[in-house]
Amino acid sequence: MMAPKWRRFVLPPAILGALAAPACKPLSALLLAAAGFLAFFFRNPGREPPSDPNVMVSAADGRLLGRVMHVGPGDEEVESYLDNPVMVSVFMSPLDVHVNRAPFDGVVREVERIRGRTVPAFKGSSALENHRAVLLFEGRIPFLVRLVVGAVARRIDLYVDEGDRVRRGQPIGMIRLGSRVDVAVPRSHVDSVLVSEGDRVKAGETPIIRLKEGIRRERRE
Repeated sequence: MMAPKWRRFVLPPAILGALAAPACKPLSALLLAAAGFLAFFFRNPGREPPSDPNVMVSAADGRLLGRVMHVGPGDEEVESYLDNPVMVSVFMSPLDVHVNRAPFDGVVREVERIRGRTVPAFKGSSALENHRAVLLFEGRIPFLVRLVVGAVARRIDLYVDEGDRVRRGQPIGMIRLGSRVDVAVPRSHVDSVLVSEGDRVKAGETPIIRLKEGIRRERRE
């Protein structure tokens, strides 16, 4: 499977590379290599969330050079959306799958895009300095997903909008060419955090937070 809009990026260098082959083989090879990398970048492998209904899953891949970069309290921006949040942040390297997925079931209550800089995403300051998109969800629990660009990434594509219902593991967006994704939930709903800094995670599959059982649907006004 491929992420949305992949043809717009992959096909032009692939076609030009094929056309350039008779006249200039080095140029053709360069263009075809670029097409191959872009196809690799836009890959969207299927993911199967765990059967346990009480776990939140990672919203981003941190596997090939990427990793969990923060586990702990949320920053002041996240605290403006959620009460006393617990946050898990994942850094995605350019080699990781960049399709981001919903960590839990819910409805998109609010989407906010914030313009900023392009500090390297593995730096802690990037969350409050860089261009980012904040998605606030409600449902059984309120939770937040924040997509933050990095030094190479320049664009965030969202696949959902306000009012959309999502299921755990469903694709919700993509940051092009390296970045970080934060997932946050109020501490009052957290039973335990299941990952540590430095862990490798898989979007849509790796459990990151276990929720308390018996939590009723909540909406924060």
